[in-house]
Amino acid sequence: MSLVAGELISENKKRQFEIIEIITENPNMNLNELLKLQRELKQLMNENTRAKKLEILKYKIASGIWNKDKYGCISIKTIAEMRNAGLDIAFMAKYFGISKSSLNNCIYNDRKAYRKHFNKDLSSKNKQFWLSE
Repeated sequence: MSLVAGELISENKKRQFEIIEIITENPNMNLNELLKLQRELKQLMNENTRAKKLEILKYKIASGIWNKDKYGCISIKTIAEMRNAGLDIAFMAKYFGISKSSLNNCIYNDRKAYRKHFNKDLSSKNKQFWLSE
């Protein structure tokens, strides 16, 4: 899945509407074709559900690491912990409401502190979890 969850859902939704339109416009459709379209529709719906659940899980993990009430700003330690949890820069930037370049600049400006908290092996292992889901 190379698309972001939101993009995947919108692509799947488009295809779902196409399938529904095909089914409604062709009431005398061959049974095998109808079953094939129904299976595809069910598969697309399952992918949407899975993508939404992953997005919710990522937000819960990010919220657990970064307590907005307690901390007013994003610390390097917080960024490193989120990266250790397997979250990518694009997701974190979206979560914090900032650009990816701003987040990368923040990491770059305090490289020593970031390297102190960042565990590349742990991050790789957890990133594989997100890719496998």
